[in-house]
Amino acid sequence: MIDYHLHLWPHSESSVWFKLDQIADYCDEAARHGVTELALTEHTSRFRDVLSAVGPFWLRYGHEPTSPVLAQYLDFHARNSLEEYVTLAQRAKDEGLPVKVGLEVDYYADQMDVVSGLLAQYPFDVLIGSVHWLGTWQFDDYDVATHAHEWTVRDVDQCWADYARAIEELAASNSVDVLAHPDLIKVAGYLRRIRAITGTLWPSRPPNPTFRWNARQPVGPNQSPSSTRPNASSTVSSRGGSRSRRPVTRTHSNASVRAPASWPISWRLEGCTRSPRIPIVNAR
Repeated sequence: MIDYHLHLWPHSESSVWFKLDQIADYCDEAARHGVTELALTEHTSRFRDVLSAVGPFWLRYGHEPTSPVLAQYLDFHARNSLEEYVTLAQRAKDEGLPVKVGLEVDYYADQMDVVSGLLAQYPFDVLIGSVHWLGTWQFDDYDVATHAHEWTVRDVDQCWADYARAIEELAASNSVDVLAHPDLIKVAGYLRRIRAITGTLWPSRPPNPTFRWNARQPVGPNQSPSSTRPNASSTVSSRGGSRSRRPVTRTHSNASVRAPASWPISWRLEGCTRSPRIPIVNAR
């Protein structure tokens, strides 16, 4: 078993440390759980080299209330050296630790060629790609009031469509080898209003905008979200009930999840246009 999505530093830290012992400890802990190889994949948003390359892209979205919030987020996090990070990861690999030199590549709209040009200068073994913001809206950072509020004023179906489009564009850019958590848009609990195979209508957002849940099954008109949560071992769709057609498989929250091929691409997400070198993995 391998784990190719691993961060070294907590999001609460700004200027971070570079310690070989930390990586060795991670490898030891992984081995105790049957994981034989790790890929170190810190976010590109951690590094001032990347921010310098893409520039203050949030200014293009100055009309968005989330623009200054994202600017503040990046100012806090992008204070570290990509060169030092790669040097540390390569040293760990050279010392014989079971690691790959990797990076989680955030999606920068219309600038992935710039990002690719920068990353091509380094000996990465694997690059995983992810979408954490749309424009300047960090849709998964729902603990920040400004971002959380956007879920209550935006059209939820459009949010899902915009996210699917960003995932497709990231894959088509060939900037990364792997797509990480392609269903991340669901993390805040606001779901598309679609009719699943069961004929049950999903709510487009919880009745109370301050309430979130980890929904995995359809919610009927007289059911509460908590009453529909499946057992963790259940095999279910992330947007529907059980079914017989199982053409597409991906992993999701440690359970096998399959989406019907009949669903549009923006519902299935994993069916995005991409080259064969880009699989989709469950990694957080």
